[in-house]
Amino acid sequence: MGFSIRMQAALALCCAAVALSACRREEGPAERAGREADKALQESAQKMGEAMKKAGEQVGQATQQMGQAMEDAARKAQQTPAR
Repeated sequence: MGFSIRMQAALALCCAAVALSACRREEGPAERAGREADKALQESAQKMGEAMKKAGEQVGQATQQMGQAMEDAARKAQQTPAR
């Protein structure tokens, strides 16, 4: 009685996993630089997103203030008698 196809496949998969884990090598300078660049870009994107959110909030506030000022001016113009 031999191994079934499933047993052979499982054994082959286990052997491949062990072989690949044994091939793990030290990270070189290019890999470290790439990892650091990725980290810096991610942090930069996060800060830019926060700044854009803050700017959007400020634009929203300014728009509300301008709308209120226009309403006040229109109300004042209606109350002023024509010459």
